[in-house]
This record gives sequence, structure tokens and C-alpha cells, in this order.
Amino acid sequence: MAQPSQEPHTSIDQIPLYDNRKGAAFRIKHPPTVHIARGYEVHLPFLRAGRPLICISDWQIETATQRHFWEQALQTLDNELGAEAVARAIVLVAGDMASAGNELRGVKSDAVPELDWLRDSFPNGDVHIVYGN
Repeated sequence: MAQPSQEPHTSIDQIPLYDNRKGAAFRIKHPPTVHIARGYEVHLPFLRAGRPLICISDWQIETATQRHFWEQALQTLDNELGAEAVARAIVLVAGDMASAGNELRGVKSDAVPELDWLRDSFPNGDVHIVYGN
């Protein structure tokens, strides 16, 4: 008699981030959200190696504000996944993750990405910048 398939339980938790910057001239109306997806190893076998996949997109805000949100996101990831796992993560970052100003949108906001602060968070990981739609 064939055994029924035992699909692993999958879940996605959402943890909001907040614009807590003191004295900010422009508040971010829709701050980033951290999504923690669990149980997807059956669909993405490379996750079985114990390296989390972290994707960052649509953080089209200036660098200091990105760092503000990243401090919150990194603490959340460390708490949920463990600092050792996060340090060796595979990280995909949207190539347009740069802005000349928080209040700007579209091509007016284009700036050269400055992501050294992000790379420093993954001393044993791999950070890849992804361009294109």
C-alpha cells in the first residue's frame, strides 16, 4: 500500500519595520517588511545546505535610511534564523536599490548603489546585485 505524500508544512511570517528616525524631514510612508518563509526546501533544494536566502528589493531610499531599516531587519533575521546562519546567507539585492533622496520617485531618484554597509553584514555569505525586470 502506497504511503500518502508527507508535504512539509510551509509558512510565511511578516514582520513590519518602522521609520523611527528622529528629526527626519521626510517620513517613509510604506516601510519595508521582513518576510520569513519556512518549509520551502522541497521547492528550493539548495536551502537544505543551511544557508538562508535573503532578498531585498524596493528599498529605493537614500543610504542612511536604508541603514536605519537594515538595522531593524538584521536584528529580526538574527532572532529568527540565528546570527551564524545569517552571516553565511545568500543575498539577492535589487540593483535599483539606491536613491538620491527619500522624497524622489522614478528616474529623478536614480543614484549609484552604495552597499558596503550591507555586504559587511554577511562576512561568510554571498551578496549578489540583480538588475533587470
